[in-house]
Amino acid sequence: MDNTLNLTLESDMLQAIYLNNSEAKRISIDQIAGSCSLSHNRVRYLISTHKLPGDAEKNSVRLIDFLGFLLHNRMSIPERLLPPKTSRILFLYPAELLLDSNMAKRLRKNMNRICEAITKSCHLVLADSAPFGVHASLTLLNFMPHIVVLTALEHPGRQLLAMLDRVTSLTTSKTVLLLNHTATEEVREFPVDLVTDGQPPFEHLQKNLAPLLNT
Repeated sequence: MDNTLNLTLESDMLQAIYLNNSEAKRISIDQIAGSCSLSHNRVRYLISTHKLPGDAEKNSVRLIDFLGFLLHNRMSIPERLLPPKTSRILFLYPAELLLDSNMAKRLRKNMNRICEAITKSCHLVLADSAPFGVHASLTLLNFMPHIVVLTALEHPGRQLLAMLDRVTSLTTSKTVLLLNHTATEEVREFPVDLVTDGQPPFEHLQKNLAPLLNT
């Protein structure tokens, strides 16, 4: 999208950073070492082996590349390094959804559309995803999302309810139910802050998501 640097990393579904301006803020190796409790030599090694994009000679790394490194390696992201109006969004989904490539592709598209809509109201959006279960619970605790989006299939059953209960017990995150095109009408009655199918018009989606960022 315009004026947004989108960094997509390896993941089953989505792991990305959306930047709502063209600035390329840089941070020093000292800041990185202090944030990660690493030695300066270790940080320089990560840069020299291209595990962390940066310039060791200039003693700096782009902030977005450092955030991408932390996100990709499931490391805690220091709040002090984030710009104002940063939002963290976590997408949770049933693992069996990945068995259907077409369904997975549609979900990725909807995830990206939701992130782009949120970016309109933020300076930076960090997005991650995980399948329902233990991995989702660990990601909730480590990532500390502001918004959690849960995907509902045709018959979500106890799995979705259990995951929703886990989200509300572990976090104060706002919850969004993302409806798959096969989801039944009764799913709309689930106790969440917003229900959406992630479909156009884009302005309507943006309007519905904006209040979740301001509370």
